[in-house]
Amino acid sequence: MRLRGHKYAFGAGPGDEERDIEEDVKAQGELDKLNEHPELMFLPRPTKLTRREAIEWVKKTLERSRGYELPGTFQPMLISQLFWEQSQPWEQIASQHVSTIASACKEFIDTVLQDAVLSEFKDRLRTLYVDGALTQALAGAKEELRKILKDKARHPTTYNHYFTTTVQKIRQRKHQKITKKASEVSQVKTYDRNNDLHIHVDPGKLTETMNKAIELDMDVFSSSEALDAERAFYKDEMTYLVNAVTEAVIERHLVEPLPELILSPLVATQMTEKEIKFVAAEPPEITQQRLHLESRKNMLEKGLETFREAMGGLKR
Repeated sequence: MRLRGHKYAFGAGPGDEERDIEEDVKAQGELDKLNEHPELMFLPRPTKLTRREAIEWVKKTLERSRGYELPGTFQPMLISQLFWEQSQPWEQIASQHVSTIASACKEFIDTVLQDAVLSEFKDRLRTLYVDGALTQALAGAKEELRKILKDKARHPTTYNHYFTTTVQKIRQRKHQKITKKASEVSQVKTYDRNNDLHIHVDPGKLTETMNKAIELDMDVFSSSEALDAERAFYKDEMTYLVNAVTEAVIERHLVEPLPELILSPLVATQMTEKEIKFVAAEPPEITQQRLHLESRKNMLEKGLETFREAMGGLKR
């Protein structure tokens, strides 16, 4: 999810935190050097976009969904459309993860049965109960994942303050960088009679520089604001999805049933007599051999009895 959960990888913007920029660069480097595992080679890779290209992407979406909003603002549907497009890879990544964990659980059960169950009983126990329980668990996991993804398909909503906090921090950093740059450009250097250097900011130049930083293109301004809001919501929602899939899908449906429904000794107490007989029954070849040996035993016992009777008659 960190490396390829997003459809587009954006270039750094003026409101990005240094830590986020470093993390994005690190993630891109890891993705470029990643040796693809066979199970991951079909997962999508994000498309790289510069900040300007990202704003243009938002601008095109804004033009398609324009409504009655005032110039320089955007309607809520825009964030929905941007988020749905940016999070397209989530379903494929989550589905792949569920399948991977389900396979790992099956391998674990096979290892336990190999170690704890006699070979002649293992296949019957798997056929009677284990395979069905694993199939049911996987079906439950897929259904739970479907519900989570259905929630994602609704219009974005959140009650987590992280979203508004992130948006405000982005705006603050933007303003701080603009102010810092304007202050540097507006600096005036003077020397006093002792030839000591003094630096101060010219208020007129500062105002002029700050005015030049104002974006006059209303669509570009709206697109930039919408892009920041979408990125903040994306981060918030990605954290939720990772936790939801881990706890509600993987733990609840795939991992938790292992000790309770499959490996528990109570499983045997819930079996019917017919099921127990099926699991514990001797293989046909063993049964046939046992009947053959019992027949020979009966023949030998009868022969011994006849022999003893004959020997008793001779003594008399």
